[in-house]
Amino acid sequence: MTITEYSQLKHPQFTDMLVAYFAEMKSDMPEHIIRGKLLNLIHSEQAQSIIHIGLYLDNDKPIGFTIYQIDTPESDWCKRPGWGFIREFYISPEYRLMGYGRQLASYSETKLRGLGATQIYLTAMVSIRFWEHCGFINTNTFCSNDQFVMVKE
Repeated sequence: MTITEYSQLKHPQFTDMLVAYFAEMKSDMPEHIIRGKLLNLIHSEQAQSIIHIGLYLDNDKPIGFTIYQIDTPESDWCKRPGWGFIREFYISPEYRLMGYGRQLASYSETKLRGLGATQIYLTAMVSIRFWEHCGFINTNTFCSNDQFVMVKE
């Protein structure tokens, strides 16, 4: 098992995992939009180093991903300028409750701190207890995506 930076050339399976993630989130975004417009935006923001993507691999099979950034006005999601933000986070269902999520969360935090973040936030609804176990505090405030804001210093 390894966590590596995502490369669209080396890891085409990421797209299928992204589709599964949005389906699990009960998103009404059509699959063709995820595979087209959204993926193009992700690749563009990654190429500009606005976002970073960590991919968790079991041999060469992706089992999870994290999308993280330092909030800047260049991002299409900037709620706390200068803060680290875990923007998206996913572990495939068959790999949950085995410690992989905590390892990927730790990877995200380490990378964000390496980019200069002293404070990190994320938004969550169903995974609040997981993030609390990772040291995040629920602020009990809602973000514009109707999820709770959680922070860690």
